[in-house]
Amino acid sequence: MMNEAPSGPPPGAIELEIESSKEVWSIYKLSDGSTLRIKPSVISVFKDEKNRNPDGTPIFYIKAALISDPRSASEDQGSKES
Repeated sequence: MMNEAPSGPPPGAIELEIESSKEVWSIYKLSDGSTLRIKPSVISVFKDEKNRNPDGTPIFYIKAALISDPRSASEDQGSKES
């Protein structure tokens, strides 16, 4: 039996402000010559104030989006990575 992931932070979790971030692209060259660039973008972070992992570390809940930028081989020629 598989446990379902929680749909959000539990009651009492506090939202932490993101003070800085650096989101970089992961770049995958595919066998057909195309390139797939992806990067996560964190939207919000919550810390569970009542519970901890078995090793004592805090539990964080993260809301994120995955941004993708697929490029065909013809689009990829001559373009620079940004």
